Amino acid sequence: MFKIVLDYSYLHALLCIHDKNREIANVITPYFQKDYTLYIPFHIFCNVMKLCEEESVDVKR
Repeated sequence: MFKIVLDYSYLHALLCIHDKNREIANVITPYFQKDYTLYIPFHIFCNVMKLCEEESVDVKR
């Protein structure tokens, strides 16, 4: 089993359509298999939630 720690830049790229790294994040995402364990550190999770509060309705969905 693989363990991956996700950082803010990856999550930001997935959420924000105008992020310069969005295409790379979309290319990487399909490689995460169902047997991967993905970790998001709490402080990064909090930053992503703040981003969702500040962004448009599309990001919140």
